[in-house]
Amino acid sequence: MEPNYDLPVVHVVDEIRKIVPMTTTSSRVIRYAVAALICGLSPAACTGGGSSEKTSSPKAKVGQFVVIAGGGYNIKPEQTGRPTEAQFNSPNMLAVSPDGTIYIGEPFRPAIYRLPPGGPISIAVDKNTMFQEPGKSQVAPLVQPVDIATDARGNLFIADEERQAIREVTVDGKRLTIAGTDDKSVDIAHGKNDVREGDGRPATEVRLGDPISIAVTPDHKKIYVAVKVEEDRSIVREVDSSGAIRTIAGKVGGSSTKPIRQATKSTDVPIRLSTSLAIGADGHLLILGQQLLRLNGTELEPLPGTAPLEALSKKLNNPASYIISAGTYGYIVRMNTSLYRMTKDGHISPIATLPPCYGMPKSGDYGDIALHNSAIYMTNAECRTVVRLRIS
Repeated sequence: MEPNYDLPVVHVVDEIRKIVPMTTTSSRVIRYAVAALICGLSPAACTGGGSSEKTSSPKAKVGQFVVIAGGGYNIKPEQTGRPTEAQFNSPNMLAVSPDGTIYIGEPFRPAIYRLPPGGPISIAVDKNTMFQEPGKSQVAPLVQPVDIATDARGNLFIADEERQAIREVTVDGKRLTIAGTDDKSVDIAHGKNDVREGDGRPATEVRLGDPISIAVTPDHKKIYVAVKVEEDRSIVREVDSSGAIRTIAGKVGGSSTKPIRQATKSTDVPIRLSTSLAIGADGHLLILGQQLLRLNGTELEPLPGTAPLEALSKKLNNPASYIISAGTYGYIVRMNTSLYRMTKDGHISPIATLPPCYGMPKSGDYGDIALHNSAIYMTNAECRTVVRLRIS
């Protein structure tokens, strides 16, 4: 019987090292070794080959990581029917649409891959994909994606750092530019010197700035973009349903870096460190930087757990990098390879830590997280995989 490639991630590397040197074998041989060892310990675990998440879902336990894509050797993701045979370069972007389709982004290839439930990986967007510029005859390519998001309809949004633009791939296949222009002739009034000078104008006619993170409301009425404006500071801009853009949070200039402890006018708050955006279960925008903040009207307010989160980040010397809202479960924050749950009353507890990679070169950061139903999905840029973790 062929071993199941979608077996849970387990700590069996020491045993494998006794059999085969990890530095001289391919990923496929490693997977056979893992499967063979598990089969020897538990024959019931070997139930035949699997190529999709559906195959592995029944065997996944709460709190247990399962590799659902990547980890292969010398096979491009779009060239295999088995997602776990695919070799990614450095997958660090992730989004899951309502129907369970997973989008996986790589910045350097560049490409956004599509993995539907039970289906093979295909290319959704790559460097050959052209996006229409509103009101213009020319089209623009994807150059350097930095973040992706989906809305409730399944539309895909991509932040392109190099072109300072937000692109959209609609469910019916349209490829649009939502914000930003790479027209070098834009004048100062359109944000040539300071992107905020373009506020109130159509988003596709002004400078966007260097995007860091994006978030889209489920109803598609608002698109939020975190934009880097200084070395360690960012602002948050909003594109509304009319297509106009404005700055809604963040302060440029000044020397204050102190965390806020009460609701403060959103444009008076300096947002520091790498910024991650998410939409809360209540529809409010969440901003994760030095602090975890919530946008409430024209004010930013610290969430109850932000002080413990800051303390934990300082203790671990590792700032929180990604956040998702999990409804009644609270908030889930990623720090390096670990996940933490933050309840709405501010209590923080660890959920799980990814096992280390063996025989794999370090490649980029540890990547993004997303939530779908009762599972967390994570990209692991270092291990070049996408994993799933059930939380209930």
